[in-house]
Amino acid sequence: MEIYPFNDNVYYVNTDNNGDVNLKFYARKLASGYITKVAISNIMDDITSSLQENALFITQPVIPSNSLEAPIISSINGSEVPPAGTNKNPTFDVIIPKSTVLSMNDLVYVMSDINDETPILCSSDRYGNRNIRDNPFKVPYKIFTPYQYNMLYYYILTIGGDISRSKNLIFTVGGDSTSYLPPKGNFQLPTILNYSNKLVDEFFIFGVNSLGTGITCVIPVGGKNEAGVGDIIDCMLEIISYDSDTGNPSPKITLITSVQVKDTKPIKIPIGSSFLENFGVDDEGNPTPVYIYYIVNKEKYSQNWQGFLDTVSLDSH
Repeated sequence: MEIYPFNDNVYYVNTDNNGDVNLKFYARKLASGYITKVAISNIMDDITSSLQENALFITQPVIPSNSLEAPIISSINGSEVPPAGTNKNPTFDVIIPKSTVLSMNDLVYVMSDINDETPILCSSDRYGNRNIRDNPFKVPYKIFTPYQYNMLYYYILTIGGDISRSKNLIFTVGGDSTSYLPPKGNFQLPTILNYSNKLVDEFFIFGVNSLGTGITCVIPVGGKNEAGVGDIIDCMLEIISYDSDTGNPSPKITLITSVQVKDTKPIKIPIGSSFLENFGVDDEGNPTPVYIYYIVNKEKYSQNWQGFLDTVSLDSH
């Protein structure tokens, strides 16, 4: 439902007890062009504070530009950003690479696409404010789920109203053993069949006998939030064991197979028992978590089917 301005195009919104406010804006088709920005200011006790942010509305896709390199995360190691650590620093540093196409008056919007949902603004500022002093953008850790794949990029908005998008940086954020979640998206959950071709309920604990010769992953096709004809599907198996010394998770991620969707029949992908054998319980008797999901066209994730493994053969003791 549309809420009309209270007075003089100003909306008044209450905050929570911490003074925070969480809003979503939905843009109509713009009268001219496909880009606009909306100033967001704080008004308290009838006094308007200095400008805090500019909300950017883009109603058409912007293709990444070859002239704008991906953002740089100062602390990244490979593709993983270390967790906040013992000091619990709430942010990590992101640097916009210097470029001859950037002007000091350009506005920078650092963005992240999380779980294939609505892009999230991580931070924004005028390019010159950061570039002159080599100050990084501060991006909050709390935006990201540990061990989940994320995409970081930035928009550049010029004074003339032109918009450009940088190349993408794919990364994960580390965490502790209690915060692990595998990648999770919006595509429909796969179903799992046992070696007898019977449906397996989620959170089932596979033993040596119930595992048998393996399982089958069934991926729905052709419906809402499902892959379509021509799409490429990667079937992924993720098994989470834990380091006995640190307690930190050690995900083992396996690509079972890649297939192209030919028609709208569900796709059945066998996962042999060799992928699932010899995973036992931890010191507290908990079986090993296993997640099965799929990725569509290398970028869009499904929901996760979760089960457990207790498949160490008695003969191995």
